[in-house]
Amino acid sequence: MEWIDETVAIGSWVDHRRHGLQRLQGIDLSMNARSLFDERFFFVGRRPNTTKVIRAAELLLELSNKSVKVLVHCYHGRDRSAFVVMVYLSMKLGLNYTEAFDIVRQGRPRAKFHQDWVDVLTAEMK
Repeated sequence: MEWIDETVAIGSWVDHRRHGLQRLQGIDLSMNARSLFDERFFFVGRRPNTTKVIRAAELLLELSNKSVKVLVHCYHGRDRSAFVVMVYLSMKLGLNYTEAFDIVRQGRPRAKFHQDWVDVLTAEMK
């Protein structure tokens, strides 16, 4: 688990299950980013559900404003959770997605950028 800013951390499902670590880190809430993506068959055709991703990012922004500490997790903590936190940072800091992802990667070096997911998000937001 790595902190991306003062209130949002990214982790894996293992981090989510480590309740003692969450207590030590002051985590108030855990968000499962896996539920924000649609899959056709197993991992084939995974894509963000833009409505859910935007709502989750808005929720993170609201919780951040109240100093609530949130662990955003997915399976490995490098794809879906990083994408959701990227959208949150873009909203919070007024950055484009590439700039926001650079911040995510500084905090979570194993995070992966998915241009196809960004394309889906920007196309559906128009």
